[in-house]
Amino acid sequence: MTDRRPTERADAARNRRAILDATAALLAEHGAAGVTMDRVAAAAGVAGVAAGETVLVEAAATGVGGCLTQLCAAAGVRVIGTAGGEQKARIARDNGADDVLDHTAPDWADQLADLLTDGTVDVVFDSIGGESLTPLLDLITPLRGRILSYGWLDGSPAQLGVTELILGGLTLTGCAGAAWLGEVARQRSTALPATAQGHLTPLIDSILPLADAAHAHRKLEGRIAFGTVLLRP
Repeated sequence: MTDRRPTERADAARNRRAILDATAALLAEHGAAGVTMDRVAAAAGVAGVAAGETVLVEAAATGVGGCLTQLCAAAGVRVIGTAGGEQKARIARDNGADDVLDHTAPDWADQLADLLTDGTVDVVFDSIGGESLTPLLDLITPLRGRILSYGWLDGSPAQLGVTELILGGLTLTGCAGAAWLGEVARQRSTALPATAQGHLTPLIDSILPLADAAHAHRKLEGRIAFGTVLLRP
C-alpha cells in the first residue's frame, strides 16, 4: 500500500507557502482601507475584544472584515457582520459571523436594533466611514463602547463629532499614526505565523498580474470583489 503521507505533507507545505506569499503581498498598503494581516490583529488588540461581548464588523466579506470576523469568533465573541448581498453574506457566515445584515438596505440599522433586542454592541469595526455610524450611536454600549475606524468605503472618514462621543461615553480610535504603526509592528510576529498555521485565513478574491491593475481597481471600486485583490509583478 502506497504511503501518501509524504505527498500530503508536501501539499500542506505548498499550501502554507501560498498563504505566506499571499500574506506577504498583503503587507503592501491598499488605499485608505489598506489594513493587512498584522493590522487586522492590531485592530482586534486595540479594541480589547473580550469573550461574551458583541461586535459589529462592517463589510465582513472583505479581506480585512473577514479576518476580523475570524479573530473575534475565535475569541468567543458574538459577531454581527454586514455585507452587500446574499453571496457576500454567505462568505461572512463562513468566516464565523453569527448574524449578517445587508448594509445596502436603507433600514439596516433598524434591523440591527431588532437583532439586539434589548442589548447593545460593544465594539464597532468601521470600514464604511461617512455617515454610516450616525444611526448606530444609540446601539453602542454606553461608557464602554469602542469604535475603530480603519476604512473609508464611502469616501470620507467617520463623520462623528466630539459631542456625540462624549454624550454616549464612547471612544473612537483611528487606525493611523505612529502609535498605531507601533502596535502593528508588535502584532506582526504573531499574525503571520498564525496565518501560516491556518489559524487565520486571508480572504483572497484573486491574484492578478500587474498588467491587469485597471481590472483590479474596477473590481474594488465596483465592490464586486470577495476578499482582497492582489497584484503580482
